[in-house]
This record gives sequence, C-alpha cells and structure tokens, in this order.
Amino acid sequence: MDKLLADAAVVAGGSRESGSPSTNCSGTTTELSACAGERRRHVEKHARIVIGVNGAHSAVAKTVQAPRYNEHPALTYGYYSYFTDVPMAGIEVWIRPNRAYINFPTNNDLTCVAM
Repeated sequence: MDKLLADAAVVAGGSRESGSPSTNCSGTTTELSACAGERRRHVEKHARIVIGVNGAHSAVAKTVQAPRYNEHPALTYGYYSYFTDVPMAGIEVWIRPNRAYINFPTNNDLTCVAM
C-alpha cells in the first residue's frame, strides 16, 4: 500500500522523497532532516505536512517525535502474502471458528491471501 499512498500524494500535488531518516537526523513536524543514500549525505527539506509511510514503527515519526495516540495492545495476529496468477472473481472470505481467511486482488495483478 505504501506505493499506492505515495503515488496518490504526488497526484494530489505533493512530492516523494526516498531514503530513510537515520539516528543522526533531527527535526520537528515542520522541518525534517533526513540522511539518505549510500553516501549518507545530509538532505534537509521543509514541509507543512510530512507523511512517513513506513509502518507502525515509523522512523519518520520517531525522528520528529510525533505523539502516539489511540494505542491498544494486539489481541490477535494475521499472516498475509501476495501471489501472482491466482484466479479471482472478486473478494473471497471464509469464516471458521477462531479463524478467518480472505483473498482479494491488489495492484500489479497480485492477489493478497490473508489469514
């Protein structure tokens, strides 16, 4: 999903920056200094809004010390993977006692199989 979100941000007028913040980098929610690339060159960008699309343990969120909110402990778990050449007519869902299975088409002709 990260690529889809990043592409949508660019279409909406934003810009995409690759690389990841390192522990040496510092910043606030309005100014983020990120170290990117093999040479660890210093890159400084200024933005009104910064979106880090790298998951629950976001390096961007940690770097800018974003506050955590609405947190709850995990009560379950899930496994998923993406496959090619899975014939799909749409979303498939199976519910069984204490488990559920869902298969659905995603981008690039991939199918997500989750349980």
